[in-house]
Amino acid sequence: MDDFKQLRLDNQRLKDAVERMRRERDDAEAQLAASRLRITELESQVRRQAIRISDLTDEGQECVAESKPATTSMSISDVIEISDDDGGQVPLRTEGMKSELKAELSAVPVLSTVAPTSPEALPPGRLNRRRSESSPIERASSSTFIDHSLILERSDVVTAASSPAHKMRPSVASTASPQPLPPGRFKRKRSESPLIERASLPQLAKVKVKKIEEPLIPQDAAAEYLRSTPDLIVSPPALDDLYVPRKFLGEKYGGSTYQFFQNFKTENQGRVGVFPQPELNPLLPTSPGKAGLIFSSRRKLVEEGPWALFCRSVSSKKVVWRYIGEYEAEVCGQFQQQNSVVKQHWAEHIRKAKQHEVYIKMRARIALRKAGRDPTDDGAVAQEVKHPSLSVTKDDILEALESGEEGVNIIRLKCVSYDREFAVRMERDFDGWISQPKENKDKGKKKERNVSKAKISRPRRVATPVEDSDSEDGAHVESEDEDEERDGCDLESEDEMYVAPGLKLGDDDSLSDLTELEE
Repeated sequence: MDDFKQLRLDNQRLKDAVERMRRERDDAEAQLAASRLRITELESQVRRQAIRISDLTDEGQECVAESKPATTSMSISDVIEISDDDGGQVPLRTEGMKSELKAELSAVPVLSTVAPTSPEALPPGRLNRRRSESSPIERASSSTFIDHSLILERSDVVTAASSPAHKMRPSVASTASPQPLPPGRFKRKRSESPLIERASLPQLAKVKVKKIEEPLIPQDAAAEYLRSTPDLIVSPPALDDLYVPRKFLGEKYGGSTYQFFQNFKTENQGRVGVFPQPELNPLLPTSPGKAGLIFSSRRKLVEEGPWALFCRSVSSKKVVWRYIGEYEAEVCGQFQQQNSVVKQHWAEHIRKAKQHEVYIKMRARIALRKAGRDPTDDGAVAQEVKHPSLSVTKDDILEALESGEEGVNIIRLKCVSYDREFAVRMERDFDGWISQPKENKDKGKKKERNVSKAKISRPRRVATPVEDSDSEDGAHVESEDEDEERDGCDLESEDEMYVAPGLKLGDDDSLSDLTELEE
């Protein structure tokens, strides 16, 4: 009896220890999630600071450009230059402009290092230094500036002596007539600016910053939504490298491969797969057992379940999906709690929606409300859905969502189990799967078509409501455009498969799951 009591006590202690460890694990996971969110926020701050640095760099360059030395703001007539293609001739100011030139050049730093010299001290024919005798700063440009201390002491025009044939006495040069500027040399090229001007501009670093996209909802709000939803520990471990195309799932297990919900008809358990788009739902679970968030207005997603959640690979070039587990969904937030980026995104998305009736009816109610009519009148809503006559703008939709008249739910996804047997069977079936080629319905009709007198063009299909068990209220509208979490539509003409705009054929000849963001 004592041994039995001791065993019971030991068992209770073990249970307490296990419970304590579970609590510690939950606390550690919560701290880890908070740390990850903090890291994300810090990274965002760093990127924003980098953008700010880049902006300040550009402003600094503009300020420096505006405050260049006076030599850069001199007009063409103020610049005296000797060019290699000028023949060594330098036109100077006339006598009437000498005083103005003195005033302008008095504020300009002297580019030459030679001290001012009177005309009598200069030897005949040596009114200016040769090009080889100029300072390094002056030689850095193809146009050499003459020391203005010499210019101020000269008469009207001086001819520079670059060769013996041009040498003349100062007295003769003082009475010479002005020489015109050579053609094509009225201003310096940008590459010919003096080195001192280029050196005055600080070399500011160029910072290349990638454009930052604001998250769909604030990080603290996302953490709050997931705080009360612990992750499920999958044991034995889940299959990590199993990614399959939806065409395989459709051929092996049945169901439409172009809808958000896919009924696996060959499954005895009546399993239904859910295939959300990662572009519109960036907070989906990242691995089996993890919790996540999805944005939707589908009542069926919340009222029924659990669902077999499949997440698309964002790194693979092919459109492939991974089984994450069995998930339940519950509403945890509303549109008003989201930031301006996601609000603008959803307003534009609802404005363009043409498939799922939930968004078409939402747009119709907004239009009726804008026109002063009763949005709760089902007949008026149905008439507006069938024959739209009222215009709705993005701002109208945004206003309705902001005021709470219409809404998009934030839904929390919680993993309740992971069917490893189903995953293993799917892996085994995929290893031996060979894609069925598309039947060529045009075979035997090519000759008939080639000899036809005129090509018959079929009229464009008109969107009409059809029954679809995949929508939340049983009604579903097929059209040429995709909606929030759809994967296309299943229509086929008598000659070829109908491919809705916004979709394209993947590498396995199946329709890939593109959305407006990927187009």
